[in-house]
Amino acid sequence: MQIKLISENKLTEEQEEQVFTLPVAIGRDITQLPAVINGETVSPVVLLDSNKQISRFHAQITLDNNELYVEDKSANGTQVNGEKLLNQRRTLNSGDRLGIGNHTITVILIPSGDENATVVLENNSTIFNPQSEIIPVSRVRKLPDSQSSIIFNPYTDALEQQTPDAVPSQPAGFPYNLNFWNGEKVSPEAIRRSGILVRETEYVACGGGMGSFVWVDMLRIAGVKPENIKVLSIQDKPYKRYESLLKNCQIPRHKRIRSGSDSCPDNIWGWPGYALRDVWRAFFSGQVGAALGFLWQVFAEPVYADTYTPRGKDVFESMDRESDRIGWGKMLEYGSIRSLRQTEDGRYCIAYST
Repeated sequence: MQIKLISENKLTEEQEEQVFTLPVAIGRDITQLPAVINGETVSPVVLLDSNKQISRFHAQITLDNNELYVEDKSANGTQVNGEKLLNQRRTLNSGDRLGIGNHTITVILIPSGDENATVVLENNSTIFNPQSEIIPVSRVRKLPDSQSSIIFNPYTDALEQQTPDAVPSQPAGFPYNLNFWNGEKVSPEAIRRSGILVRETEYVACGGGMGSFVWVDMLRIAGVKPENIKVLSIQDKPYKRYESLLKNCQIPRHKRIRSGSDSCPDNIWGWPGYALRDVWRAFFSGQVGAALGFLWQVFAEPVYADTYTPRGKDVFESMDRESDRIGWGKMLEYGSIRSLRQTEDGRYCIAYST
């Protein structure tokens, strides 16, 4: 018989879902988990725990006379639906929740007659290709080395399908169809004679991403007025591309991003950082334990605690607030940058399409 375990780390809010064949042994050290229980091969489950609250062999889940049982083997105990189990055995029902260290595990029983049950193969290593064909490790061959890059469409900002070893095409069309543009430096007089609409400004941010946002934020703090700054971009939010990458990695806004909290794009001073903001919100909403947990992470990472990372929505919403404060929308101008050249008088000219 099989069970599905849905595990969530309370601190990082990372969630995993996997199907296992019974019996199952749970702990933080795979070398200390038994290989066999009651004559049956064990499915090992390792839970990461830098605080060492989880025992090396913490608990086991077994099937006995068609009844599902959990047995605690730990020093700190196992929570079953909020009730502490210490070196004891009790029955489990589908949907029961286990508390082991910082992990909450929901146990879902998969009946033997379930047609949609996942088929668990032998414990040999396998690799799944996109068509879900199972390929033995012995058949896996190293692909020849090739150039690899992530390409975004310059007009839609969507990820392009990657084509390895493609030959870069020669730029064509505007502004390369203008003879004066192909020189090492561009003549301002030639630009004026071309009849193309020209706009001048003191500062231009190219791309409008998070780097542009921080630079423009520093200009505004230094006293530069919004009318003297232009941001050329095809995205309405400075974090839009980063958010699309998170979505491609299946990290929604309410989850914690896989990135450190050392930098704060909305605050060039870096204080108060995201962790302190989390502490503030948790403390004043009555979640004192969570507030202390965030502080412990910051001061004990990475040796004694997991590294603190902020939620995506906290990062993006704080950037939205700073955008409103500095007038980002007034400086933003839709445009796809085609080329950039230095002019003969020492300035720069940017050709872009709308």
